[in-house]
Amino acid sequence: MTFGERVAQAGPVWARAGLLFAGGLAVVALAVVTAWRPTYGIVAAVAIVGALFLLLVGPRLPQLFLGALAVILILYAFLGRGIAYLGVSPIYIGEMVLGLGVLALVVSLTRLRIGIIHVLLLGFMAWGAARTIPYIPIDGVDALRDGVLWGYAAFAIAISACLRPAHVRKLVALYGRLLPVFLMWVPIAAFATLRLSSVIPSLPGAPVPVIYFKGGDMGVHLAGAAAFLLLGLYSSSGVRQRVNDVVMWVFWLVSVGVSAAINRGGMLAASVGGAALLFLPNFARFVKPVIAVLLLLSVLIVVNPEVDLGGARPVSLSQLVDNFTSVVNIQSAPSDLQGTVAWREAWWNTIINYTFHGPYFWQGKGFGINLATADGFQLDPVGQSLRAPHNGHLDILARSGVVGFGLWVLFLITFGIGMIRAALAARARGDLFWAGVTAWIFAYWLASVVNATFDVYLEGPQGGIWFWALTGIGLVVMRAARATEGEPNAPETARPTEPATQPAAA
Repeated sequence: MTFGERVAQAGPVWARAGLLFAGGLAVVALAVVTAWRPTYGIVAAVAIVGALFLLLVGPRLPQLFLGALAVILILYAFLGRGIAYLGVSPIYIGEMVLGLGVLALVVSLTRLRIGIIHVLLLGFMAWGAARTIPYIPIDGVDALRDGVLWGYAAFAIAISACLRPAHVRKLVALYGRLLPVFLMWVPIAAFATLRLSSVIPSLPGAPVPVIYFKGGDMGVHLAGAAAFLLLGLYSSSGVRQRVNDVVMWVFWLVSVGVSAAINRGGMLAASVGGAALLFLPNFARFVKPVIAVLLLLSVLIVVNPEVDLGGARPVSLSQLVDNFTSVVNIQSAPSDLQGTVAWREAWWNTIINYTFHGPYFWQGKGFGINLATADGFQLDPVGQSLRAPHNGHLDILARSGVVGFGLWVLFLITFGIGMIRAALAARARGDLFWAGVTAWIFAYWLASVVNATFDVYLEGPQGGIWFWALTGIGLVVMRAARATEGEPNAPETARPTEPATQPAAA
């Protein structure tokens, strides 16, 4: 029943008039509060809009949230940081969908099944809030901006309450449709960012163009793509294949070459997709793609092409070798790569010293302070645009102390073990669809963890929302993989959209 229908059925005319009068008083009160304290007025307006939205939409909120979430995840994957500024400061598209997710969680609380991972997440969020709220009067919006490190975890909880196994099957089909387009898009996005950034428009207030290629972020998505292909989910995604697996691997290799040459974190993140090999039920069907990739690599080694996209580093095999060398043995890497590693290590050691061995052991420095400036590692003294170390895990340690860092590490370990056990258990029962999906999400999630170790990834919506969305999906597929226990074995090539092969949990 809509809000208008409720007003119409409120009873006599005097009752409806009373409701209208109360609404008028609320509007007047909101105007007075806004004139007195604009911040309080904005909060009250958001609360009123949220309440009305609940009345008008109600049970449809979970579906709206999942649909909106799918849209912004696709936008973040294709366009990157530039699209994250869609909205009005300080509320952008990511925060809008987060608000929708909180409302969807409210109406879906009865469906939420609390487990140990939820408890760890709630504890991590509670401690993060305790280390953020005291600094809001001091640092204002900066405290809230830094607080997304724990605040975006609400996405995972909301997804675990709203998403169903049937939705996961649709997700696999949608990802299979978009994957060829994405792999062809990656080199185009790199070229557009490095060569055409001056002519590509930007959203109001955005410091980067609307198309913004970042090697580390793309490396995470390429790891997810590799796991999807390795596990055979593309072949059995329920969509008509217009591009065969061999060609897909060629597209993937080109995209990885571009990302890895630009960013070492992207190279490491993309390589995590190989974790899917641990869950493969059958290696034989990957002989042809592997041969095709090896042949392509052989040709590239002989030709040794070099493509200058306009960045600091060209796309070439020699640059890939240099990036790999800088990870394995920094002393033998080029001087420009050694410098960035030395800068990061010095900052990371500083954080470890003033937390584990210093005065910020328990509580950290809090969310809101500019760590780069406070720690003496600011690269932009004028604009002070750098706020956090290029390591999300140490950012959590520096801001929330050993307590928050301990909760974070416990969550990572518990979630990772849970995903591995669920994937292996489903494979042992012959339920290859859920085993594959669980392994795919785990590899995707693990790539995010790796990239966060070398980049400011969890602190931004294009990375943080993706990470917590994968966490929420992982909580659902863990339950689904365990719920299929005792069901008949599913065929390896089962289409995820065929009702005959859907487990009872769906």
